[in-house]
Amino acid sequence: MATKKPILNFVVDPDLLRRIDDFRFQNRFDSRAAAVKWLLDWALNVLGDSDLLRRVEDFRIQNRFENTSEAVKWMIERALDEQTKQKNG
Repeated sequence: MATKKPILNFVVDPDLLRRIDDFRFQNRFDSRAAAVKWLLDWALNVLGDSDLLRRVEDFRIQNRFENTSEAVKWMIERALDEQTKQKNG
């Protein structure tokens, strides 16, 4: 079944993938995609808007990332760092 929703597709380093998977299983997400979407949404909540894809692109432009993929990876890493701090803090 085709979807009309936009798709994000990007490559991550093995370490980031391991962290995403650890987060996914620790928090019982049904899929890796669900965990990544939650992490992105969490990271972007500080911008106070609800359109996830537009917020990612705005963030990329404001912070001068070369492409959306690099901005997404950076946001996921920061979200994972914060989640780890909160869990251990």
